[in-house]
Amino acid sequence: IKEYKKVICAELAYLGIFWRLVGLSYKNTKKNKDVLFKRISDAKI
Repeated sequence: IKEYKKVICAELAYLGIFWRLVGLSYKNTKKNKDVLFKRISDAKI
């Protein structure tokens, strides 16, 4: 049972890191998209 708990803790820690990275990359892509759209609209004008 102890080993099982260790595995669960490792999984949760891994998922936490994973989701943090996903969140960061999502924020960055959103920022980049906003910049991109701004450039496109500036270019159109």
